[in-house]
Amino acid sequence: MDAQRTMYAHSRPLTPVEHWHRCGDHAEGTARLARSFAEPLNAADLGEVLGLCHDAGKCLYSWQRRLLVVGRQNGRRGHIGIPHADVGAHLLRRVAGPAALTVLGHHKGLTTVGELADLPTDPESAARFAEAGRAFLREVPRAEAMLTGPTLLPAAWEADRSVCDIGLRLLYSALVDADYLDTGAFMAATEVRLGEPLDPVSLLERFDRVRSESASPVSALNLLRGEIHDQAVQAAVRPRGIYRLATGTGTGKTLASTGFALHHAREHRLRRVIMAVPFITITRQNAEVLRHHLGADTVLEDHSAVDLSESRMKLAAENWDAPFIVTTTVQLFQSLFSRRPGPMRKLHRIAGSVIVLDEVQALPAEMLVPILDALRVLVEHFGCTVLLCSATQPTFDSLPVWENLCVEGEKRGVEDIVTVPKERLDRARSVRYRFWTDPKPTWDEVARDAATRRQALLIVNTRDDARALHDACLRAAEGHRVLHISRNMCDLHVMAMLDLAGKILGDDEKLLVVTTQLIEAGVDVDFPAVYRARATAEAHLQSAGRCDREGRRGDGVVIIFDPVGGGLPGGYYRTAAEVAKSRFGPGRAAPDDLDAVRTYFEDVYARLGLNSDGHPRNKLNWQDWHHITENRRRGSFRDVADGPHRFRMIDKDGMAVVISAYRGEDGTADCSEQLAALRDPATRPSQQREALRTLQPYVVSFNDQTMERPEVRRRLVPVIEDVLYEWTGGYDLQTGVDVAPADSPAEGRAVVRT
Repeated sequence: MDAQRTMYAHSRPLTPVEHWHRCGDHAEGTARLARSFAEPLNAADLGEVLGLCHDAGKCLYSWQRRLLVVGRQNGRRGHIGIPHADVGAHLLRRVAGPAALTVLGHHKGLTTVGELADLPTDPESAARFAEAGRAFLREVPRAEAMLTGPTLLPAAWEADRSVCDIGLRLLYSALVDADYLDTGAFMAATEVRLGEPLDPVSLLERFDRVRSESASPVSALNLLRGEIHDQAVQAAVRPRGIYRLATGTGTGKTLASTGFALHHAREHRLRRVIMAVPFITITRQNAEVLRHHLGADTVLEDHSAVDLSESRMKLAAENWDAPFIVTTTVQLFQSLFSRRPGPMRKLHRIAGSVIVLDEVQALPAEMLVPILDALRVLVEHFGCTVLLCSATQPTFDSLPVWENLCVEGEKRGVEDIVTVPKERLDRARSVRYRFWTDPKPTWDEVARDAATRRQALLIVNTRDDARALHDACLRAAEGHRVLHISRNMCDLHVMAMLDLAGKILGDDEKLLVVTTQLIEAGVDVDFPAVYRARATAEAHLQSAGRCDREGRRGDGVVIIFDPVGGGLPGGYYRTAAEVAKSRFGPGRAAPDDLDAVRTYFEDVYARLGLNSDGHPRNKLNWQDWHHITENRRRGSFRDVADGPHRFRMIDKDGMAVVISAYRGEDGTADCSEQLAALRDPATRPSQQREALRTLQPYVVSFNDQTMERPEVRRRLVPVIEDVLYEWTGGYDLQTGVDVAPADSPAEGRAVVRT
């Protein structure tokens, strides 16, 4: 091949070679975008040189020859089969240091910083690197000055391995997004399209107008909500940092936190607002409220159950190129500690943002230390502000990981943005607590007691308990509608049941709803009575937030009961429930005693070893976060994401099982097309990823014990072996997955079979 011949980065189907994507053009286009994306990371020059050099290996003559062959094959794109990322990493090792790993992994994912030292040095490899380097510099001559200049890794990244870990993750995101956008624009023969930046001034005008137009009747609770919002807005002028919004349930935290976030973004010229909540049910609820107040084009709802069929919204979800993001905490932190291009592509958008974490008490304690450390780094080094929202604020600031928070050179702790006397909260929402623990009631006794009330919500700790109590309520409450909601039901079914419950409540019909804890954190339902199986202190308080939520009744009651045979999840939940049992109840503190709640959290963290930098000494296996911390320090992204002690927001991964039998309330929901795509070997990886995303609302998780049952295994058909299965057994329209033997479906249930 002629040494001066034009080098190409990408072919375009059914297009003459001379109109393919030139390496120089792709390098410059990616570099411009990567520079702008890395600017909020204080690493603009570094982002630019990574963008310039990421595809340097495509200048290998062998790679070019293969591209010509593949690109001319009937206009089809294909796999070249010749590695090219190692050339750019080799060129960048001196000037970029560990950041060269982002180029080495820009297709396959981040691995470990040590892999840079393992790049081959044999004569054949050296000759290959030299050949590609010379050809690349002919294509992009200005890259030479950057490659021979001083090191571009920010000093703060070199000084602190935790900062370097988060910095490399954000930088990798910037490079991947820039590469995808420039390549996508070439393939579509369009200009790169970027979303509109956050305009807090115009958004605040609309937000305040809609809030004013939606004003509720004057009441003690609504006056309190207005005062909380005003205090939150006034606090927005404070410096960037970590703040708390700690008020009672039902006091308007969503709008108050939004008001703070928008005013704070205007004050400090921050780029976007990211609101993360623990459950999809709350994500959908918050997104609906925010779309109403801010406009549908402003709010991007990104989670597994949202429809992203419109191409613009699909792209925005891939890289969070929107002013206001509503997502789940699983999506946020699982992406942050991932190593793959897909989930990490959006991460650079986090820098310079207001991060609102709703219902923070639901963050998994097993992963709390790495989560809090990441938030610390984002605030101290990447221009973020974090707002922690919850009626039951955990004592994160008592843990060593947040002991020395320092923002813009000033040591600062976690500050409250709203201060409301407990007496005001009590007057606005009056809820009485009653303990029913001695003697312990049976499920039938709980059901009969609940049936004496017109409407009641009954919350238990496990799926098996929910099914048992639901059956008891069917026997005891003939005149009531009895609904069941648990994770034995797919997300589409859960959402349909929540909507139905809301309608029945609005019509003031007799209703009993039996559910697991998925309903208690932030879901907007209002019952006159709530029954809560004994659990953690935060669960007791959160369940109370579903009782007399609007403060209109004045006689709301929360009954905490300790059922015969009731179950408790293990790990944090069991430990915290034991602590709560020793601290709250008759003759002890009330569940809403916030001083007692604070000491409760400190006691729980001490038992779990989270308040010590050493290894925890207790009977539980709480070692994962120590391994994660160590792997972050040594730059092993592979072990953090995929190792035996990997980061995971959900304690037990479980097995994803698609419920293809569920057709929705109107019978139109159908996932057969996505299942067929996943089973078709001709389906491209990008189409597979989209099919998997679309299937998420149909998925139920089976734990290991359930998966090991022979009668269950017989009714599972592999879609992707050891990753995804289709359930061919019964699906109960009242209680979800039916794992009873196929020849004996539960009596009285509508069993749907495929």
